[in-house]
Amino acid sequence: IVRGEDPFVNTFRGVYASGVSAPSLSIYNSVIYGDYDEGLSSLYYPGGIYAYNCTVVVPGGYAAFYRGDGHIYTYNCYGYAPGATNCYFDGTGGFIHPTRSASADGTGSAGLTNIAPSMTNGAYFVSTNAGSQDFHIKVSSALISQGTNLTSIYTNDIDGDVRSSPWDVGADEFASISVLGTNNAVIADGDLWPAAADGTDYGYVGSSITNTRTFFITNSSPGSVTVSAVTTSGTHAAEFVVVSWPGTVSPGGVSNLTIRFAPAAVGLRTAVVAVINSDTSRSNYDFGIQ
Repeated sequence: IVRGEDPFVNTFRGVYASGVSAPSLSIYNSVIYGDYDEGLSSLYYPGGIYAYNCTVVVPGGYAAFYRGDGHIYTYNCYGYAPGATNCYFDGTGGFIHPTRSASADGTGSAGLTNIAPSMTNGAYFVSTNAGSQDFHIKVSSALISQGTNLTSIYTNDIDGDVRSSPWDVGADEFASISVLGTNNAVIADGDLWPAAADGTDYGYVGSSITNTRTFFITNSSPGSVTVSAVTTSGTHAAEFVVVSWPGTVSPGGVSNLTIRFAPAAVGLRTAVVAVINSDTSRSNYDFGIQ
């Protein structure tokens, strides 16, 4: 994630490549956000810049993608810049080559133009509010399933979720399933660092006492998600018992996942919970508990 707020506004670039003898530069699954002159810029860069599944949002900017005298190749990218030019802007002497790349104006690939960077239409980002921007996409996003499959180069998104064909445009691959902690905050897939705030750290529990906690599995997709199993693994897996879990989570639904901690000895006890499900992006949704 490249993020910047410029007090002087529009005087610098998010990612800038320059050098008359430079090799090519590749950037993957990145969010470039801020009051940039340009989000991603190529100047005298003969090797070219290759941007794959990047989300470039430049609210006060001149262009999301700008080439001066170098080539920029974009694949599955999204660009927004409301400045005086275009989201994908050709300067002089070079070229921009978008492939299945979307924009908030008319400069994106065919069928991927005029997609607003909004929470309620177009890209359907989670949040575009200043100070709490979140460029994950929601179920109604026009970016879903609009990309090209690039599995010969890489397979995951910015969160490490496996992309499923047809790929989404931008840094995030939409995933329907999430697990929430006891505080209703998302426990990220692959988060192996338990925290008291979300309940994954059970705190002190005596060896003759049990502590049962309820987490929540949510489904933000228009179709049902099947949960085939919930398992625990690791040195102390047997001390964390999955009491109950849903076989199916309905569209837009929330279901309980209950796990009981029954320590067998004194000391730190840890395990990894895996929610095996039908969401291909997060088919093995795992997180740590202790």
